[in-house]
Amino acid sequence: MDASCANQAIIERIMAALKKHDIDEDDIQTSNYSIWPRQQHDPRQSDEVTITGYHASNMVTVVVQDIITSARLSERVSSMPVRTRCTASILR
Repeated sequence: MDASCANQAIIERIMAALKKHDIDEDDIQTSNYSIWPRQQHDPRQSDEVTITGYHASNMVTVVVQDIITSARLSERVSSMPVRTRCTASILR
């Protein structure tokens, strides 16, 4: 599975978790999609670089109206077997 497809699968799992908690689509924003090569440098030839695959990342920002839902979502997303970072901001 390539990096872009893997990233899409992860985003779909996150979106499903958000839907399960009745988060309105207007409160969800994806941004900062990025894909870049995973490179391996050959120590015997200083100029030789081989692309061994690709990395992909994406940011999902969610506005949640109550702190309980926020805590549950953060716990759910953090338990997914992918690199995630959950941060919370309290807006008034």
